[in-house]
Amino acid sequence: MAKAQQTFYVSANEDPQARLAELLRIRFGEVLNYRDAVLDPNNIDGVHDMRVAIRRLRSVIRDFAEIADKFPQKGVGKDLQALADALGSVRDADVEIEAM
Repeated sequence: MAKAQQTFYVSANEDPQARLAELLRIRFGEVLNYRDAVLDPNNIDGVHDMRVAIRRLRSVIRDFAEIADKFPQKGVGKDLQALADALGSVRDADVEIEAM
């Protein structure tokens, strides 16, 4: 199971854009960490874990939509969704193979 990296409490005085940058680095790093697991044909959980990490990254982007630029956010969100959808097809095939 994809376990999220722990983030820390934010004080009311912290800059929201700095917090967004930190969370984006953390969540994008998690997505990248599953790259090798996704490419390993013997690790069917790697695809699932990367999809979960992408979902968490997309959630951060949505949560901070009010303070982020709209144009890049929309494009990145679509690209992440396309990647998650492609991984979903792979995951479905992996589960079917495992069931056989």
